[in-house]
Amino acid sequence: MSSELLGAWVATGLTLAIFSFLYKDNPFFKFGEHLYIGVSVGYSLTVLIFNFMLPKWWTPLFREGNMVLLVPTVLGLLIWTRFFPRFSWLSRWTFAFVVGFGAGVQIPRY
Repeated sequence: MSSELLGAWVATGLTLAIFSFLYKDNPFFKFGEHLYIGVSVGYSLTVLIFNFMLPKWWTPLFREGNMVLLVPTVLGLLIWTRFFPRFSWLSRWTFAFVVGFGAGVQIPRY
């Protein structure tokens, strides 16, 4: 059996598993749903890492020594502190920086 034919059978089986939800919620649908979400997230993370993170962040920061990228990196990481109640006040620095920078750029234009 060729790989194309195997792929077609797998796609057919997963399509039927997803369509089985029309009958009732069942284990085949759950399997198809979880597999679809898992493959989608894995593919998205792989594309993110190899097409964005490595060439645009990792290489300039650590291999070329462009330390200016530390400022947006730290500000971006501080946004995630919003999800931790003890440290949520740190996320305000990022929002204050963005609002202040935006106002500082836009106000002189008018």
